[in-house]
Amino acid sequence: MRQTPLYRWCGAALLMMLAATWSFTSVGAEPAVTGQARAVQAMTLLSTTVLADTGTLGGASDARDATLDSGYVPSMVSGETMRAVTVGWPDQVVSEASVADLNVAIGGTGISADFIMASARSALDGGSAASALKEPRQPTG
Repeated sequence: MRQTPLYRWCGAALLMMLAATWSFTSVGAEPAVTGQARAVQAMTLLSTTVLADTGTLGGASDARDATLDSGYVPSMVSGETMRAVTVGWPDQVVSEASVADLNVAIGGTGISADFIMASARSALDGGSAASALKEPRQPTG
């Protein structure tokens, strides 16, 4: 049986584990930043399920967090210690999301990681950064 390297699935796992920030300017208004973080967003043809969602920031200096001890989307994803945080300042926003003991099933293929985390930063000056950390499970036996 051929094993697919974990790095090929990193993109799929990051789609499931989302830390998103947005920075935009409205016409005729002062520039503003807004942010939102979600630990898991699972989509099927019929529905979208979100776990540990902070919601959108309420203002420039707002901070929000969401946590779940464990979460499950049937036949798709499960995980423990789901955490999402987004923090805004007048000129930037930073968001982060993480999931421990992640198990994802995509098209009959299982993907797992002990820990996965993504973070993003966006600023009004145009600066932005994104990063991801994953800790793959080590084979046993």
